[in-house]
Amino acid sequence: MARIHFISGRLLRLGLGFMTATLCYSIVLNSMLETTIKAQIEESLQGFRLGLAATDPIERESAMATHRRDLEREFWLDRPAWQRVLARAVDIVTLDLGLSQTTETNYPERSRLVLDIVKERLKPTLLLFSISSGISILLGVALGKHMAARPGGGIDRGATALTMIFFGTPPWWVASFMVLLFVYMSPVFKIGALHSVNAGGGW
Repeated sequence: MARIHFISGRLLRLGLGFMTATLCYSIVLNSMLETTIKAQIEESLQGFRLGLAATDPIERESAMATHRRDLEREFWLDRPAWQRVLARAVDIVTLDLGLSQTTETNYPERSRLVLDIVKERLKPTLLLFSISSGISILLGVALGKHMAARPGGGIDRGATALTMIFFGTPPWWVASFMVLLFVYMSPVFKIGALHSVNAGGGW
């Protein structure tokens, strides 16, 4: 009974922590998205105004106000902030990530759903992550064994210094530098799209 009570308490705290983190992320994400949406609405209104240049000024302003209200209603800007934040949190939990404004999948249907775009790029991402993790584990075990056998040696001190340098720099900067070094300066690897090889018949 005590074990069930302990597990249920941990699960409850885990659920509350997940809900709190999702809500905080939704608040930040909603603020950023709404800034972009408001800018897009203003751009749309400018184009709409140009299309009404030949109309009566009163009718133009009325049409502009109506168009603004329609756009704000479409993006939920006419609703209270807490409703928009909760709606965004529900979208995050249900993986309803909306539509991409610039990119699309390479599938025949050319989907602009963000979830479809993520799915399309998931396989090569997992492949690269698995290979890099495997190489890191093998090198780490071999290097750690050598460092443990000769503590204080040159390899031990050098590996410690490199570890401090790499952990002290942003990962995106290290990755960009590695791409520049091994792709452009000394072309060890090729850069480009990942293609499947047709193995033909048999094994």
